[in-house]
Amino acid sequence: MGIKQVIGRCIPRAVFWARDDIRAMRAAGTPAGVGGVEPLKAKAAEDALSGEIAKPQVTVVFVLIYPASWNLFAPIYDELRAHEGVHALVLAVPNAMKSMPFDPEVDPSNTACEEFCRTHGLDYVCAFDRETGTWLDPATLGADYFFFSRPYDDQYPEAYRSDIMSKLAKTCYIPYGYNISTGPIPHLMYNRAFLVNMWRVFVVQKSILRWIRRNYPYLSRVRKDTFQLQGYTEFDIPAGTQSAISRAGYRKVVTWLPRWISAGNNNSGSHFLEFHEDFLAFAEKHPDVLCICRPHPLMFGHFRITGEFTEEQEAAFRAACTGNVLLDEGGDSHAAVLAADVVVADMTGLMMSCLALDKPVISCDEGELGYSEEALIMDASFYHATRWPEVEALLEKLLEGDDSLAGARSAAREQLDLNGGAGKRIARVILDDAGIE
Repeated sequence: MGIKQVIGRCIPRAVFWARDDIRAMRAAGTPAGVGGVEPLKAKAAEDALSGEIAKPQVTVVFVLIYPASWNLFAPIYDELRAHEGVHALVLAVPNAMKSMPFDPEVDPSNTACEEFCRTHGLDYVCAFDRETGTWLDPATLGADYFFFSRPYDDQYPEAYRSDIMSKLAKTCYIPYGYNISTGPIPHLMYNRAFLVNMWRVFVVQKSILRWIRRNYPYLSRVRKDTFQLQGYTEFDIPAGTQSAISRAGYRKVVTWLPRWISAGNNNSGSHFLEFHEDFLAFAEKHPDVLCICRPHPLMFGHFRITGEFTEEQEAAFRAACTGNVLLDEGGDSHAAVLAADVVVADMTGLMMSCLALDKPVISCDEGELGYSEEALIMDASFYHATRWPEVEALLEKLLEGDDSLAGARSAAREQLDLNGGAGKRIARVILDDAGIE
């Protein structure tokens, strides 16, 4: 046995994890708001015209790198805008998800983020000046707080990466998904290199808070106020909310949520390559059923890169999505789920949103990754099928109203406490820190 193996057996892993925490924290420096470190932005109040001291305006900037993540921010944005003295602003970053890592060659024609902000009446500024071909300096925004929903610095333009932004203002992270896996995903969604640059990390679920304390023992102890369990903003959907997707003229709606990556990549695999022709055939056999395909935002791009689904195949599939087949790639990730009577899904954090909305789910996950404790409760209330004939048989049954797991979903929702209110709680953290009632 080598010396490294001997040391590894004698010294608890937590010691090495704590060492890694310390190294990462030293390399990153201390983010604004932690340990008395002030943001670079000047905080002095301005004199009012009357001669009195004006109430400082707090600026909260939401960094939006693709529209589908807006539902994470929306409840916080809406709550903050309702308070006098708060300026809630969206920084629309175009084309940031085109590649991994970020492609500096921005396509000037790609205005998806801006169009989304404009359509939804958001107060926004575009991060990229198409006339000059330059990126907006984030320091000019005068932000007091920055909100992120993606923890992958290499997917951002360099000026908007967490180590830089954390020196300008207090940085906050809203995780982009409800973690249902015990595999490598928590290490990605809550990666150390990003977390050390955060003032606040609004943790979604109890199992992840315990995971953070176990895997980042020094960081979570020294900065214990950074990690706050506040719930998941995706669940802040008011009762009776209608989908933006019209179901007029259709008896039922089926929504399919295929994953973005093939199996065997240390990840749970997509069934898109296997099912896409069957899905179209099902729609053809059921003209009174609206069939919605909402792929993961990275799916088509990833399959083009790997060659598993060529541009020609993608074009053919897109052309086939007509009539009662809708390819939903819009910014509202809730719309396809809200519209559904039945959901067919590969492993995705949206599964928990489906449960929160009481949607019957046919899970196609083949179990490459283990489930979190919350996901085990969720999964027990789902139907399961990994081959299309099984999926279709369940669809036929559920579309006729034969839903034997309705009671199990109700019990799971109660046990997991999938209630809303996270947006209000997170907004209150900001308001209290800013001294606003």
